[in-house]
Amino acid sequence: MTQRTFHRRAFLGAVGASAAMASTTAQAISISIGKNSDGLLSTKTFRTLTNMIKGLKFTQEEEIALGDQLFPRLLQGSGGVYRNTAVQEATVGIAQRIINTTERTDLPWQLAVVADNRVNAWALPGGKVAINAGL
Repeated sequence: MTQRTFHRRAFLGAVGASAAMASTTAQAISISIGKNSDGLLSTKTFRTLTNMIKGLKFTQEEEIALGDQLFPRLLQGSGGVYRNTAVQEATVGIAQRIINTTERTDLPWQLAVVADNRVNAWALPGGKVAINAGL
């Protein structure tokens, strides 16, 4: 079995190129990130991305840029932002208390509840966090 090494600049370039090739958010997700038959992102896709990113050494700026680039696409692919302001505000309020206790309070944290009734949550580099409405 051949082991592949992913270099952070190459990875970021590939992600950017995939996004640039697509004319819409939905196309960007289907080209660069797999979906389930129900149109939502698969657990396998998140695991693959996590494994690719795990061993890479990012500067904080690169980490933030990666999160900024992927977060909108993954939110949309996960069902879109849940359209309930009270739920969004309550979730951010709870999360803010947790964020205030981390070693990385300087990250531009961004949280969103997504319109997916499954019990799940996920995070991206750079302080991007999504919580499914089902949670």
